[in-house]
Amino acid sequence: MFARMLSYNSTLLDPEWVNEQQSHWNGIQQDVKKVTKISFIVPCLRLRWRALQEIETGIPIKILGLTCHKCDKPAEKLICNSCKSVYYCGKACSVADWPTHKSVCKLSKRLLTHPEDTTAFPMGTFYIPARSYVDFVPESGFAVEQEAVKFSGSTNNSEAHKNEYGGTRFAVRTLKPPGYSHMGGKFQGETVFLWDRRRTLCCRTGPGEQPVAKELKLGYDIPFHAKGYAEYRSLLMQKGYRNQLIYLYARRVGDCLGLE
Repeated sequence: MFARMLSYNSTLLDPEWVNEQQSHWNGIQQDVKKVTKISFIVPCLRLRWRALQEIETGIPIKILGLTCHKCDKPAEKLICNSCKSVYYCGKACSVADWPTHKSVCKLSKRLLTHPEDTTAFPMGTFYIPARSYVDFVPESGFAVEQEAVKFSGSTNNSEAHKNEYGGTRFAVRTLKPPGYSHMGGKFQGETVFLWDRRRTLCCRTGPGEQPVAKELKLGYDIPFHAKGYAEYRSLLMQKGYRNQLIYLYARRVGDCLGLE
């Protein structure tokens, strides 16, 4: 039964993703590679994660982002193209809300230009751009890896993720590996990965991301919240959480996530 389940699950995988994964298999005979099927034993589709959450909590999933940021009426078609975090029921509400929304809309740009701004970036919060970066997605769950590559225009995506949580807090899993060596040891550093349970976003940040992105010539700058990262790292070291999976609360702020 287990073999049949794996065989069936393998047919649900995206063929392009499978080919991309198998292209990294070195030292494996071609005839073996051809008959080997990549499969999984956990839910792989985003909608299944939503269904699982609803079954466990008994609370219907509500996509909070699909309400007008100005008047709270249903809104789905008009979204802020800069931060992808707020929706509006019409142009009138979008224009009326801009004086307030503009202060947080492109928060990642302020991270690039004014990282010491204590008003925008108060102590006790770690701000991470709500985007996927560079050339690696962690093995944090099948949906994240496949969908980041297939549907986000590859992991090198400068666009912000759409917001499904509105302005409410939601739980994210964070992982800080001990370090990494990139491009044959040319770049050394640490990276923080985080993702939500619904698999609607997968983000990463770290002090080594900017030089790696420049070397890869991605064509855009990567903001980094150094003070927030220092607080985050210090907390992990104090609690002894190094190299462990940690759950924190996050809140969408413009095109960034604020970890609390």
